[in-house]
Amino acid sequence: MKEKDIEETDLEDKIGLAPEQMSAIKKSKEVGIALAEDYPEIEDDYRNKMTRLAIVKKHMIMERYSISSEKVAVGAVHYALKELISKEELKELEIMHRRQAGQTTYKRGRGIHAQTPEERSRLGKIGGYKGGKIIYEQKIGIHGMTYEERAKLGKKSGQKNYEEGKGIFGLTREELVEIGKKGGRAAYEQKKGAHALPPEKLAEIRKKAGQTTYKRGRGIHTLTSEEKSKAGKMGGIKSVILRGQALWDDEQKETLFKLAQDPENQYDTKFRTKSPDFKKIQKKMLEIHGVKRTINSLINNYYAIKKAKRENFIEHDKEIYQNMP
Repeated sequence: MKEKDIEETDLEDKIGLAPEQMSAIKKSKEVGIALAEDYPEIEDDYRNKMTRLAIVKKHMIMERYSISSEKVAVGAVHYALKELISKEELKELEIMHRRQAGQTTYKRGRGIHAQTPEERSRLGKIGGYKGGKIIYEQKIGIHGMTYEERAKLGKKSGQKNYEEGKGIFGLTREELVEIGKKGGRAAYEQKKGAHALPPEKLAEIRKKAGQTTYKRGRGIHTLTSEEKSKAGKMGGIKSVILRGQALWDDEQKETLFKLAQDPENQYDTKFRTKSPDFKKIQKKMLEIHGVKRTINSLINNYYAIKKAKRENFIEHDKEIYQNMP
């Protein structure tokens, strides 16, 4: 066997192509070189959005070069364009042609565009599952990295997105809240994620997560008692704002306390200590401050104010007693 034949056989074995496939590739290359010399105008055809197949038909390449396969003829045009156009420009033109082909299939409703959203979603999940399983088993891409490498890559990517205002960092607070609500509703309706688990299982998962963060000293477990108290208050304030509710100011609190102490706004009972009528107080708060508070909010704030005033009174009495001669 000749040395050239041995090299070609080795090449076929290495890239896993059958002899007829190798023959087709060689034919395409040979015709492509000749085509670049005979019909240099095909580069303008390609720039003018003419597909490779259209170029084959326009210049009757199959007939003129005695090619029986349409694929070989299209391949010949491919190799001819590589001879005629620079690598950078050819790359841009190929992107343009792919975009054009995608728009055509979309308009004609072919391929993926002939499927309903449900079918695309289902097939995408199947493809993702199969593809994901393969790359996981073969340890390809992210699955070939250690935990530390993945964490480092995630931080770097997240920092870049933050600096450039991309992805989640490009959204407003309102948009983030709306996305969160939609995702939560969809998961609840479709019984996915946590919503697919029984209450016992959820409780077990929460317990394990809590124990893990406690052992590792992460999250809230890294804070002191004072920091936890401050964070809780800030979280409550943020929660009120996000729900579109108005915060209580000192003037409103003082009005609430005075109204609750007024006998006109108390239940008429036989007991010495009378309870505030929070329905009446609710209406008067709306008239005075233009804010309609819920009954629960009025009750909670009134008793919190009452407790604070009592504690301040006790502390004041202690101070007077200590300063007595």
